[in-house]
Amino acid sequence: MARAACGLDRSSSPGLTDGSYTDDVLQAVKGQARAMTVMLLDAFEWYAYSYVEPEVAQVICGGSDTAAWLLMAVPWMTQPLGGLLVGHFADRCGRRNAMVCSGVLNLVAALGQALTPARPVIGPLWLGVCRALLGLEYGGSETACHVYLAESVPRRALAVTQLLIDVPHAFGYLAISAVMVPFHGLLPRSEMLRWGWRVPFVVGAALATVSLFFRSELEETAEFEAAKLDDDSSSEPDTDLAGVGEYWKKGLMVILGTAMMHSVDGLMLDFLKSWLISHCGVSPYTSAVLLAQSQVVALASNVVAMVVADTYGLATGGLMLCSLGLGSIPLWGALYWLQGGA
Repeated sequence: MARAACGLDRSSSPGLTDGSYTDDVLQAVKGQARAMTVMLLDAFEWYAYSYVEPEVAQVICGGSDTAAWLLMAVPWMTQPLGGLLVGHFADRCGRRNAMVCSGVLNLVAALGQALTPARPVIGPLWLGVCRALLGLEYGGSETACHVYLAESVPRRALAVTQLLIDVPHAFGYLAISAVMVPFHGLLPRSEMLRWGWRVPFVVGAALATVSLFFRSELEETAEFEAAKLDDDSSSEPDTDLAGVGEYWKKGLMVILGTAMMHSVDGLMLDFLKSWLISHCGVSPYTSAVLLAQSQVVALASNVVAMVVADTYGLATGGLMLCSLGLGSIPLWGALYWLQGGA
C-alpha cells in the first residue's frame, strides 16, 4: 500500500492520458462519485458528537465536561490503529473489501452511540467503546480511500484529486452544521437532554447504511488486481514491513504531515467550537458560523495548494498549507483577546 500511496509504481497507472490537466481532474471526479459520497456521509457521523457534547456531559458523564471531552478525543486516539489494521487488510484482501469492512464498523459505532444507556459507569464505558470503533472505522476508511484514489485517478492530477476526499468531508461537516444549529435552537433544552442528543447519531446510522451500500458498489482497482496476480506468481514473499523499510523516509514525512493535519482538524472542528463558547464568550450559533466559514476558506486554499503540488511538487504545496495554518493562529488569538478571554 505504501508503494501505491506514494505513487511509486506507475506501470499500471490509469492516468497516463493525452488530455489536459483539467480533463484529468474532470475524469477523476466523474469516475469517483461513489467514493466521494462515502466520505460525505461518513463526515456527518464523525462530527456529530461535537454538537451534543454538552448534553452528553450532563446525561452520560454525570455533569463532567472533562469526561465528555475525553470521550470526544477517543476516536482520534484509535484512528491510527484503524489505519494500520485496515491498511494491512486492504493490502491482503483488496481496497474495496477494506472499504466495506470499515463501513460495517461505522454502522455499528453509530447505532451504538444512539443506543447509549443513560446510566452511571455503564453509559460512559459503552459510549467510549463505540467511539473507539468509530476511530478505527475512520482511520481505516480514510486509509483505504486515499489508496483507492491513488490507484484509480490520473497520475498527473494525483494531488488535486485527493480533494475528492477533502471536499465531500468538508461538505459533510457543513451539512451537520446546517442540521444541528437550527435543531438546537428549536428544541427546548429539557428535550435535548431527554432524547434530542441521540438524534444526530440516529441520522448518522441511517447515513452509514447508505454509505455501506455505496462501498459495496465500488469496483476493485486494476492496480491491486495486477499486484495480486504478481504475488500469486512470485515465489518470494512480499510483506508490508519490506515496503515500509524501503520507503521509510517518505513514510516518516507522511506520518508527520498526517499528524499535523489531524491535529489541526481535531482542534478546529471538534474542540474549537466549545473553546469559542466557553473562553471567548461567543454564542453557539456564532461559533458554528465561524467554523463553517473557516471550512469554506480552507476548501479554497486546499484547491490552490493541491494544484501547486501537482505543478511544482508536493513539498511546495505542503509548505504553502503550513504557512496558511501558522498564519491563522494570530487571528484566533486576536478573537480571544477582543472578546475579553481570560
